[in-house]
Amino acid sequence: MGKKMLEPWKNPRSRNFWFRRRIPKKYRAFFGDRAEIKISLGTTDYDEAFLRCQEENLRLERAWRRNIVGRPPDQLTQEQISALAGIVFDETVAAQRANPGRPLERENSLRQLQARQRRDWNLVPLGQHLRLRFGAEVAAFLDRHDLHLVGDTYESFIRAFVKAKEDAETALLRKAKGEYGPDPEREKFASAEVLKPNGGKVAALATFDAYAEDASLAPKTRSAWRSKIRDLIAFVGHDDLMRLTRKDVLAWKEKLQTEILPQRKSKRKKGRSAVGADVKPSEPRTRDRKTIRNVYLAALRATLNFAVNREDLTTNVAKGIVIKVKKRKKQREKGFTADEARRILTASLEPPPKALSAEMAAARRWVPWICAYTGARVNEITQLTPLDFGIEEGFDYIRLDATATKTGDYRKVPLHEHLLDQGLLDYVKSRKNRPLFYEPKRSRGGDGKHFRKVGERLAEWVRNTVGVTDTDVQPNHGWRHRFSSLARAVDMHVDIQNIIQGHVGERTASDYGDAWVSTAHREISKLPRYVMG
Repeated sequence: MGKKMLEPWKNPRSRNFWFRRRIPKKYRAFFGDRAEIKISLGTTDYDEAFLRCQEENLRLERAWRRNIVGRPPDQLTQEQISALAGIVFDETVAAQRANPGRPLERENSLRQLQARQRRDWNLVPLGQHLRLRFGAEVAAFLDRHDLHLVGDTYESFIRAFVKAKEDAETALLRKAKGEYGPDPEREKFASAEVLKPNGGKVAALATFDAYAEDASLAPKTRSAWRSKIRDLIAFVGHDDLMRLTRKDVLAWKEKLQTEILPQRKSKRKKGRSAVGADVKPSEPRTRDRKTIRNVYLAALRATLNFAVNREDLTTNVAKGIVIKVKKRKKQREKGFTADEARRILTASLEPPPKALSAEMAAARRWVPWICAYTGARVNEITQLTPLDFGIEEGFDYIRLDATATKTGDYRKVPLHEHLLDQGLLDYVKSRKNRPLFYEPKRSRGGDGKHFRKVGERLAEWVRNTVGVTDTDVQPNHGWRHRFSSLARAVDMHVDIQNIIQGHVGERTASDYGDAWVSTAHREISKLPRYVMG
């Protein structure tokens, strides 16, 4: 047989029906050692009272069940208790602000509240008296706000609760008299912001870290973007996104645009010609506007959007703040010319300096050739190991791991016959299980991304030794653009080219299907061999 539903109780001293229920012994201390709860249901209609009775009973059951599972009590500071009392004041006033009634009715209500606070005899402690008279109301309020207070914290709050009720009655009395100005009673309560985690503060770095984790940002992007959030913190002088304003962001953007940066230190040896320097020493250097847009502002906008979606912030103050980037006038092709490509590849075959490490010498020897015949990004190649080489359907290929690519997708790129004829696989075998182009044991610290240093040193070699000094072509990325140009020239299938190079397709259809190694080999074999001499 199911439990009998609780029915409204007809209080002989009231016209309304009441809720009445015994309190389990283990919860009586929470209600001032009372044996039962009696609350007016505010209606003389039995059917309505029955519904309200079930709702009140369900609320109590949920509150008791929460205590059964041992929910730890919430700890509040005195300031937070004051802020919570301010919410009591706001809710009480808001409920009757529009129609506070006549002044006489409000005066009676205030007197009744004050009478409830007076103890019938002084032998009863004030805390026990307040729990007896106001315990049910306080319990209902705390339950609505999902708070569990016990001990001294509960004692402090119930006193603040009663005082806030009295202040609210005073404010309503004034409104009943037609005075709807600001409530001076409200000013004494602490701000509700202190009830939020960390006192309402939304820590910029912590929020960015949470966003980076949620978005699974690549380590390189995470490090670069985090440094930009630190730059913002240093500029505004605090780490609180709640305090960040639109004016702050605009001022930061202005600073990023106009700040003069230190001149880059030249890495050329003394006495060497300054041929190939990217920036003249006499020219003031400022940040690239594209970098400000795509890195600095992008990092901030993403962090603020994450905070808004998590309801830590209500608005993204960086929304709509843009920086115009003029399209750079194209003075030449982005890829290497045939002469530049031949000069680099010829230099790669020359004997390396004696002081150069074996791995760096191998990087000069092989990386330009691999990039030339695969169109891969230089850092995709500089982190290769022998384990990345394989054979499928009789064709040799390199597997670029998802963690190594910019798109986050792996791909298999077949090796051009010219690479095989030059003996690339012999060098791969000689490395056993070690990286092809760097030796981790010789690390000098840093972020451990040795392959990036290899790419940087190759770029210096192309600029300063080989002498490809035109700054309109990038010393490593020029191979990627040249591969695309050659692919068009030999009528390489564009879908296969995009898969080989790891380009993000522009059409949904490009997400379907794979380029088998045999298919990609057919297309990559269309590339003519580079002839030296």
